[in-house]
Amino acid sequence: SARCDTPSVQRARPAPSAPPLVRVASSAGSLKSLAVRLHDRFAVLALNSHQFLELYLAAFLGAGVVNPLNLRLAAKELAFILADSGTKVCFTDQFFAPVVEKVRASVGIEHVVMIGAGDAPHDLEYEDLLAGAPPQLPDEPDAHAPPALVYPGGPPRLPHRASSHPRPPLPHT
Repeated sequence: SARCDTPSVQRARPAPSAPPLVRVASSAGSLKSLAVRLHDRFAVLALNSHQFLELYLAAFLGAGVVNPLNLRLAAKELAFILADSGTKVCFTDQFFAPVVEKVRASVGIEHVVMIGAGDAPHDLEYEDLLAGAPPQLPDEPDAHAPPALVYPGGPPRLPHRASSHPRPPLPHT
């Protein structure tokens, strides 16, 4: 049988030294410092990383509604999703930051946060944001408040907003 020796998460920096829950709580605190609240949307357009997972978990704890963007969409489709969702904060990496910069002004993105290293256009760096935000778990969200907003679809038509499922319990926590 085939065996994969390549990790699915590539690291540009060493693994974080803080425990995962502290980093997730710091992610929640950093979202609050960017004025993201329970029903506010924030987007992530980046390759898989521990930072992406931290943001996703922060949303499930009630720090906001994560809008994970499909890496395969064109700039026009991403612009539609960002505008339709009302996203004001976008987390991205060096690979996708140029696309975010291209659509930013037309869709009202206020903050672009760089995940990992890179010299692409951005306002803040994720690790600096976490360093300046105290770990802060948000208030427990309403069980019916959606943690994620997903837009399936793509060519030949623009993506459409999917109904977000109610907040499921987090197993094994």
